[in-house]
Amino acid sequence: KIRLAYSATSMCGSSSASTVSAEECPCLDRSMPCTDDSTFIDELGYYCDTWVGDDCSTAQADWGYSFEGVQEVIQKCRKSCGMCTWTTSSCPYTEARSCEGHSFSSQSAKCRACQTDKVSGIDIEGNPMCCSSQA
Repeated sequence: KIRLAYSATSMCGSSSASTVSAEECPCLDRSMPCTDDSTFIDELGYYCDTWVGDDCSTAQADWGYSFEGVQEVIQKCRKSCGMCTWTTSSCPYTEARSCEGHSFSSQSAKCRACQTDKVSGIDIEGNPMCCSSQA
């Protein structure tokens, strides 16, 4: 009902409060891994999150990736490629999953601009980034 209060378009096909409780929305199947390898850089120098919104399976025809390169992107970038498995019935989970096992500090320890030439080297605030060896 919170989503409905925000907008009818945020609902799973329902636009009235009377059907919200009966509506069954799918959710991610937690028995199948749905993550990206945060350190993976594909054969053309891109990180997984650059694949969000694109069809990873057509990378060979669309952008000249090798067959092996496409397979590696699909394997390493499951979340960004939209390859996660969704439940086919109502969501069986009653609690949100915690962020256990994530290492956010190690992810940010390496500056992307130093890892590949596909990153601008300008941060979100417009400041130039540099590698520690260039500081």
